[in-house]
Amino acid sequence: MVNLVPIGTKTTLKGTGEGFSSWYDHIYVNAVATRERTEKGGASDVVAGLNISTAMARREVSDHLPVWAEFRTDGTDDD
Repeated sequence: MVNLVPIGTKTTLKGTGEGFSSWYDHIYVNAVATRERTEKGGASDVVAGLNISTAMARREVSDHLPVWAEFRTDGTDDD
């Protein structure tokens, strides 16, 4: 298994104040079987994306940031 969210990526919002906190959220795939992975992944900054405060993001969206990973879709087995 391999985690596609880079080690140390902050994936939660601070409980008080502005900013990010801990690395809790992950995307695990089978390292051998998932050849489509590109090794690119991370967490989306909804605070900046929505132009809102950390407190509002925690209240209205979530205290966790959306995590993402990139996969290739142009292989012969992807039809």
